[in-house]
Amino acid sequence: MSDLQSKLSPFVRKRGGYKACITVALKKMDALTDDELTEENFLRRRETIDQYLQKVKNVNENILDVFLSEDIDEDDPVRIEEIEHQITYLDEVNDKVSAIERRLGKKTLPKSSPSDAFMSVKLPKLACKPFNDESEDKLEFKNFLLQFRNCFDAFGKLSDSNKLTYLRGYLSGYAFKVISHLSISDDNYSVALALLEDKFLDVPYTIDESFKQLLNSAPKFDPNFVGIQTI
Repeated sequence: MSDLQSKLSPFVRKRGGYKACITVALKKMDALTDDELTEENFLRRRETIDQYLQKVKNVNENILDVFLSEDIDEDDPVRIEEIEHQITYLDEVNDKVSAIERRLGKKTLPKSSPSDAFMSVKLPKLACKPFNDESEDKLEFKNFLLQFRNCFDAFGKLSDSNKLTYLRGYLSGYAFKVISHLSISDDNYSVALALLEDKFLDVPYTIDESFKQLLNSAPKFDPNFVGIQTI
């Protein structure tokens, strides 16, 4: 065993133990029946997963410190493989938890009643395109946020904690990580939106684009007002 491997080995073994605990917790969470999958049960198991996930992240930092102390180049295959492994694992855990969150969100959707015709009509439209933070379109988040709020904020019977559950399910990658530390509660829904807006909502650009659209849609001069009549 090389000197580098001998220094990494204790951290890798410790991380493996934490990952095993996460695997068990995920299996127990996923095995919950619809009756058992309550918000209380979900949050309790999510807290356990988050605790072990933080331990994994701490060990990841220790491993990266070893690479730094050993002066391992950033393009070294072993170092690159380790970083890719770290990112892939965290994404996989988040994806699995998000899938269960979506189960919880669907289960907690209020049922329509004959006296609630408006809610009954709106129910099938409760879907919007997930947000991809890798898009080069600077208006992508603005469009996503408008669509999400039209779908879920307008659905008056949903609690803010339920909206937060849905919101997490529609995010991926870095966007999900921005709010992944927030527990599911009514108070944290507005906090999550504020964090996302701070990271992804380009206000100056949005304003500029809005003015451009207004100017482009302005009617041209027409002495007979025909152009204005056809707008």
